[in-house]
Amino acid sequence: MITLEQYKEACNYPGRLDQGEVEKNLRAYLKALGVKRTVRRLERGWKLDDHPAIERAARSVLDDFAKWRDALVALDARDARGALDARDAQDARDARDALHRFTEWLIHGCGRAWSWDLSWLATSAFGARQTKSTSVGRWSEPLLSAFDAGCWMLFWTDDTLYWIAKPRAHIEQRGDARRLHRADGPALESDVEVLYFWHGVLVDHHVIMNPKTITREEIDAESNQEVRRVLIERFGYDKYMHNAQVVHEDATGKLRKQIVGNDTICVVEVVNGTCEPDGSFKKYVLSVPPEITTAIEAVAWTYGLSAKEYVSLQVRT
Repeated sequence: MITLEQYKEACNYPGRLDQGEVEKNLRAYLKALGVKRTVRRLERGWKLDDHPAIERAARSVLDDFAKWRDALVALDARDARGALDARDAQDARDARDALHRFTEWLIHGCGRAWSWDLSWLATSAFGARQTKSTSVGRWSEPLLSAFDAGCWMLFWTDDTLYWIAKPRAHIEQRGDARRLHRADGPALESDVEVLYFWHGVLVDHHVIMNPKTITREEIDAESNQEVRRVLIERFGYDKYMHNAQVVHEDATGKLRKQIVGNDTICVVEVVNGTCEPDGSFKKYVLSVPPEITTAIEAVAWTYGLSAKEYVSLQVRT
């Protein structure tokens, strides 16, 4: 029986992987439910052509989406919309690629009815122990054991229960918060697909791997505020805000603001007081909250201080 401490350790991905143990417990889980399915691992490099059951499941979901197109806007399912639009595309390969991307989105848990994350579902076993519920324990204990053995997600189809091994996750720690982040590659490396994150924000491949390809037009067209800010950061605040309006200037620097969509981008432009080896003084452009109104307030904010505290500190030094 898996203990709470073992469960906590299993939450440190990727952890151990015992495929035989995973599949034995998933078969026990299916037996407890009274459901017949083949248990099969979905491995890296998978293709729709090799998994007709997955394709049938994805097309069934798309058919439902076609009936409720407006729901896609609320879901903000970009790949889902792309796959839906591609159903009538002339280029069969483009349509196939779009369907595969949609299926990745579906498997990764965005389609909650079909894809289940064991990290939360398996905890039902602990509740069953506390309440002495044998009926819940009968199906949840095998899931907990499968999770401990390396299973991350389940994906249901009409004849197969697919399972996905735990991914390698690249995490940054900010205080008590942990978030996905990696500056030189995918932050989440799973067998379904690899995903790129910048300080917790999901972004496209090129934003991390080839930021020089980011354009001003791409930034201005981005509707997601968090993604837009990442694009600007990777593009370079100095380049993007070079012609932005200077709303305040003092001895500490220049405060610039620019409205993009419904978002206000605010930066402070400062000059390093330490001379470079060639005699020049390096300029820095730093992102600050949009509610800031003065340059000195902005500079103080970068140190975690109020303007008054920053002035007092400068006087003492």
